[in-house]
Amino acid sequence: GAIDDYGESIHLLENGQILFSGFCSNGANDDACIMRLNADGSLDPTFDGPSGGGNGVVLVPIGVGNDDSARVLLQQDGNIVLVGDCVNGGLRAFCAARLTPAAGAFDVTFDGPSGTGNGRFVLPAGAGHVDVFDGAIQEDGRILIAGKCSGATDDFCMARLETTGALDLSFDGPSGTGNGIATLTKVGYEAAYRIIVQDDGMIVLGGECDDKICVTRTTATGALDVAFDGPTGTGNGRIELMTALDGYVGGLAHRSDGDILMAGGCSDGVNEEFCLMMLDGGSTISNYSSTGAGGDTDWASAGTTSMFAACLRSVGGGATTAWMPSDPCAIADGAQWNAIPAAPVTIATTAVAEPDPPDAVARLRFGLRTTATQSPATYVAPITFSILTP
Repeated sequence: GAIDDYGESIHLLENGQILFSGFCSNGANDDACIMRLNADGSLDPTFDGPSGGGNGVVLVPIGVGNDDSARVLLQQDGNIVLVGDCVNGGLRAFCAARLTPAAGAFDVTFDGPSGTGNGRFVLPAGAGHVDVFDGAIQEDGRILIAGKCSGATDDFCMARLETTGALDLSFDGPSGTGNGIATLTKVGYEAAYRIIVQDDGMIVLGGECDDKICVTRTTATGALDVAFDGPTGTGNGRIELMTALDGYVGGLAHRSDGDILMAGGCSDGVNEEFCLMMLDGGSTISNYSSTGAGGDTDWASAGTTSMFAACLRSVGGGATTAWMPSDPCAIADGAQWNAIPAAPVTIATTAVAEPDPPDAVARLRFGLRTTATQSPATYVAPITFSILTP
């Protein structure tokens, strides 16, 4: 534009074109804006936007005041999603818009919580300001928006939208009452600058907490993942790193093995340095039931989060099964694999005392699941165990 424009996010399309978003002045205030460039850097004149006259540079007015697109996201169907914060009634709020892939027109099916958004909407979050820094799209198409919510304190916060833009009411956060907006309250200043979704559905936020590098992991419902303990072993879902230095997380990525990479800035009070860290992503198992009804296609664990499981292949002699046998334990249908709990369990029984050597035999297959994306009915090890005689 002729005044101030600011770029914040970039996305490379499979055809080599480039999406570039941020905010642009319309002469009176700022609107979210997006460009589409050809592979050679020239403007794509077919990308006309809602006005029909964009010629590659598109203003996307969302609210009635200053609008900002912090992140451009691409859905699997090619639709373009802009997430950011927009002034609403004097306060900055979550906001989003969705554009069609061909010309960048508003997608009128993206209606938001009111059901009348017609491609764009503002989403207030309480009585304080919202600053949005990042967003992500889950594999199921739901949209995450992350940043900082200000009230009595400044906190990590997220909103999750259904594909229609409606709030996902199952996303309740640590309070259990979020109804689509999860606020991770902690005393002091916190801001989530980056968000990623792990392959197992866990959500990782990185940013700063009272000028320290910090990272948080939540479950798919937005509740804190208490198994995410960090180097101290006491994080309970939120951890601070390199606390002797001031710093922040400016980039997040996860590797195929589940480990989490973080890049950002660190300061010892004298020098500002680039810093890079990697965290063990840990092993997480979620949504299991003893019958597989939880929706997973891997080992069932009777409602627990144990990584160890066993499958009863068969019994012989005078043994009677207590677990359902399934030889060769190769199809993980949710009922074959059983968690190995701390307390003793009955796998097979005999009606009478067995001689020495015993005639009754139970054949078991043991497994250790290391990542939530591990192939069904596979395991790593070796697993060693001891048999203790009475």
